Amino acid sequence: MGYCCDSTAGIIMTTKTILLTSGNWTVPTDLNPDIAITVTAIGGGGGGNNAGSGTSRASGGGGAGWSQSTVALVPAGGTIVGVYGAAGVGSGSGTASGGGLTSFGGFVGTVTTTNSTTITVTAVTSGTLYVGSYLSTTTTGITAGQYITAFGTGTGGTGTYTISANAAAGTGTTLTGYLALANGGAVGQTNGNTSAGGSVTGAYGTTKNAGGIGNNGGTGASSGGAGGGAAGSSLGTGGAGGANDGTNNGGGAGGGGTGGAGVGVTSTSGTNGGLTFTGGAGGVGGTTAGTAGTAGTNGGGGGGGFGSSTAANGAVGGAGGPGSEFAIYGGTTAGSGGGGGGGGYASGTSRAGGAGGLYGAGGGAGSSSGTLGGGNGAVGAIIVTYTLLEQNKMFLVF
Repeated sequence: MGYCCDSTAGIIMTTKTILLTSGNWTVPTDLNPDIAITVTAIGGGGGGNNAGSGTSRASGGGGAGWSQSTVALVPAGGTIVGVYGAAGVGSGSGTASGGGLTSFGGFVGTVTTTNSTTITVTAVTSGTLYVGSYLSTTTTGITAGQYITAFGTGTGGTGTYTISANAAAGTGTTLTGYLALANGGAVGQTNGNTSAGGSVTGAYGTTKNAGGIGNNGGTGASSGGAGGGAAGSSLGTGGAGGANDGTNNGGGAGGGGTGGAGVGVTSTSGTNGGLTFTGGAGGVGGTTAGTAGTAGTNGGGGGGGFGSSTAANGAVGGAGGPGSEFAIYGGTTAGSGGGGGGGGYASGTSRAGGAGGLYGAGGGAGSSSGTLGGGNGAVGAIIVTYTLLEQNKMFLVF
């Protein structure tokens, strides 16, 4: 008798990636609750500043921090609250400001701890706890960065939970938790200092990376602006914006990129932005009077604007190019590039710094004379990748 075949059941796994920039997330019915989700948070980028007149120095805005967590969404279903970091305002659009923080799955309640890995949540003010929620307390008890490893009697609300390390004994302590939280980048400075990228301190997640710094402008008369920092990414800290070296009427420096820092200024030409996640070049600075730097791509920083020393014809430097898209490749998030600095000028109109890339990048600084200011930072975002719930697929094995 000949052998024919066996039928064997197999499961085909398919993932879906969702980009959120506003609102809460209703857990979809096609999510497989047996497989953990990946949550990425990116804060808001800081706004670039403008030094005013003379030889004052301004910096681009800092890039946002980046945080990623792997979380078991048990209990399944429900709605998870998202808070999105506001974009920092550049000085060309009002009073310059830093970027806001982004959080996902916030929880507030009351907890009792017993000098062990078991905690008891006695009351819930808001939100839901999950396996993987990162915890902190406002008083003695849980150390920041500890997280829930298993449910006990609690399944999202009141009850007992196991955490990743012993907690000091305490009663009636306020408990806060997040699935992921990332800090925003700092506002551009006007005192010759750099502006900080979003810090990993106080952030929550399995992996946390800081945003790139917004660099400082030069001391030369009408020198071009400095570049803004890139958002942090899965590759690490975001690239720093380029610094202006102080050349009179010099070009703007390039914005930071996901894969590297922007280029500093060494001549009247604007300079390149930082590298991209895919290894391509950042935006290129202008090469003739009056042209802007170009945009970076896939997380590359924008190029600085051209700086002009031709007073006779009143030529002006071009604006810094913006950073470009926030790249997602196979579930890996790249971050977005910072804006390039505005070009310096000898006479005529000052030039503004470029805006940061789509999510989390800092804006470039304006040139050091005139009224046009730094570019705006970019808003924060949340990315969720989950596995679809699939029925068993039948296939034949011969």
